Amino acid sequence: MTGRSGWIRFLFSYPWDANVAAHSEGRLPSHRLFGYAELAQAEPGTDFIRCPRPLRGFFTRRPRVWMAYSDIRTLAGHQSVVIAAQENVALLLLLLRRLHLTRKRLIVVNVALLKPGNRSGVKRLVWRFLLGGADVVLSYARGQVLCLETSFGLARARQRVVPLGVDTAFFPVLPRGAETGLVVAAGSHPGRDYATLVRALLRLDAVNALILCDVNNILPVRAQFPELPGRIRLSEANLSFDDLRARYAEASVAVLPLHDVAYSVGQTILGEMMSCGLAIVASNVMPIADYVEDRKTCLLVEPGDDAGMAAAIHKLLVDRDLAKQLGTKAAQRARETFDVTVPGRAHREIASALAGERRR
Repeated sequence: MTGRSGWIRFLFSYPWDANVAAHSEGRLPSHRLFGYAELAQAEPGTDFIRCPRPLRGFFTRRPRVWMAYSDIRTLAGHQSVVIAAQENVALLLLLLRRLHLTRKRLIVVNVALLKPGNRSGVKRLVWRFLLGGADVVLSYARGQVLCLETSFGLARARQRVVPLGVDTAFFPVLPRGAETGLVVAAGSHPGRDYATLVRALLRLDAVNALILCDVNNILPVRAQFPELPGRIRLSEANLSFDDLRARYAEASVAVLPLHDVAYSVGQTILGEMMSCGLAIVASNVMPIADYVEDRKTCLLVEPGDDAGMAAAIHKLLVDRDLAKQLGTKAAQRARETFDVTVPGRAHREIASALAGERRR
């Protein structure tokens, strides 16, 4: 505690007013606010940059302008601790901290720092310099700590690992009705490997699948598989979270196919699937290694292994006792380890420590 109101500011990569309003109305799970909801509840006055309604369309289409605007507004504010929900939103603040032109304490969440383009050439040198302006860099996976140290020289003492939590109240364990035999995958992140999932599904006769994603994922899959059978549906529908829960409820097996990358990918959807108690098949990649355990909370397959993915899906469709066991353990782990209250407490503790250091 700092003894003053409104000492933390959250920065988002685009106007967040509608998301915060949707959460307050019960239409958005709190983990989709990346810790803001829990901090705002624990520390009244925690705020974010609100966007004037007439300018929301302008800023949404121009995220870089929005991020610069957010940083400038933050510099003029009284908040002593700033949490950037993604590294790109803090560029100006990082630069000014590096040049000792602001004393605001800065927590930066590592989301895409470890994308290949940031880890080589000029971008690597720029990030290596800028990250020196962060008091703490948070990552969602332990394996990313060594990657940040190796790529950018970021000392481990200035890093923290905080899991991306899941709103287990919003995603309760789903009652299992009649077996549908439906395989469901979801997510629009570029780290998704839907091509491997489609190849796996083509190996399985008469298995129905629903892949909920965006046009950026659909187009390359359709280009590679121009004549998919009707039992494999690709949907770019913009679902509400109530509808997403309904799709999860229809699933006999949930699949999380991922590319072998170091940057954050898959944790959000994985947490939701685990919280719902689904039987999950997932790619065995570093960003989700802390969240699951093979044959205890899910079945893991090597990235790009369509034969292994097909075998795992088939196993869970056939062995429903195993599917139930994995789903039960996954839901239990989500509640014990990754409920939103866990990262919420961690964010508050880190911010409080930084605020205390500034006062000394």
